Amino acid sequence: MLNNRLVAFCGSPCQVAGLLKFLKKPYENLITFDFVCRGTNSPKAYLKYLEMLERKYKSKIKRIWFKNKTYGWNRFSTRVDFKNGKTYIKDRYTDLYIRGYIEENLYMRPCCFNCKFKTFPRVSDITLGDFWKIEERYPKMDFDKGTSLVMVNSNRGEDLFGLISNNIYYKKSTLNVALKGNPAIIKSSTRNPKSDVFMNMLDKYSFDVCFKKCTKNKFLKDIQMKIYKTKNKIRKLLTY
Repeated sequence: MLNNRLVAFCGSPCQVAGLLKFLKKPYENLITFDFVCRGTNSPKAYLKYLEMLERKYKSKIKRIWFKNKTYGWNRFSTRVDFKNGKTYIKDRYTDLYIRGYIEENLYMRPCCFNCKFKTFPRVSDITLGDFWKIEERYPKMDFDKGTSLVMVNSNRGEDLFGLISNNIYYKKSTLNVALKGNPAIIKSSTRNPKSDVFMNMLDKYSFDVCFKKCTKNKFLKDIQMKIYKTKNKIRKLLTY
């Protein structure tokens, strides 16, 4: 920025706030983006998850995709390619790490349960996210390939969006519609009472063992998965 280069910074709301506080003054050549954040996870838990996969596949990891769309956007998955040529891919309902994050809140940082940035005005010029539940309000915009939520928070953000608006397909919506599928915009996640137990167990046991000890019965998850698939089939029939 000191060389007058245009800089775009994207991070969680707290990271954007930290950057702006560090800089102490506004820079005309800085554009900031944050994203709809449920909370950030413990690196310790993530490394134990990767360690579990490498042990199971007997190989080091070569590449990782979060929110891989092999099974579509709504049923996003995690894909991991290994150096021995093998591939791991499981959707959000079966991958242990995604379940532990989205369903269980097992390993979020403690500060995320009382986040100071779930408010307006936002700290960034533009907020990005997935437009979850868009099929309920704008079914023709749900292609199951990913529909983005874009919240313009400043004059600079409005100018930037104006530069691309003629090259994209978009529809103006309301905050209430966005909040229906993204309550994390204004609401902190709830702490799992088993979080401390899980994190302490990681020092002795593998990720999958700790997960099974601290989460719900898999039978219930199988039922939820069948209900989801049925609802998704019905929705597609009604849409098309």
